[in-house]
Amino acid sequence: MNSIRMVRIEDRLRLMIKLIFLVLLKFVLLLIWGVSIWGIYTLLYDRYVYRVKAWFISLKEQSTVGMCIYSCIDFLIKLCLITYGTMVVLAGFILAGAILVLPLLMILRLILH
Repeated sequence: MNSIRMVRIEDRLRLMIKLIFLVLLKFVLLLIWGVSIWGIYTLLYDRYVYRVKAWFISLKEQSTVGMCIYSCIDFLIKLCLITYGTMVVLAGFILAGAILVLPLLMILRLILH
């Protein structure tokens, strides 16, 4: 009886350790995802918006319609860059998952078994 109870306790502890590792792994991946999207978004936005910003500012200073056009184009550029940044980050995660996460999970499996 005691050996069965010890095995159950050991299985429960292994399960808790696995859950903790999985939660930490998901948190780290979510943090990397957020930072990557923010970084790619700011880099692309700075690169593409500053090239045509002088033309937009001249439109904005000339009329209210120019301000509306400026705001619409700025919003569309931000939306496109967020979408592009998300696609790049997701592609990176697929590659990182294949290259890094699977070997780490195999190592964890060997350690825990």
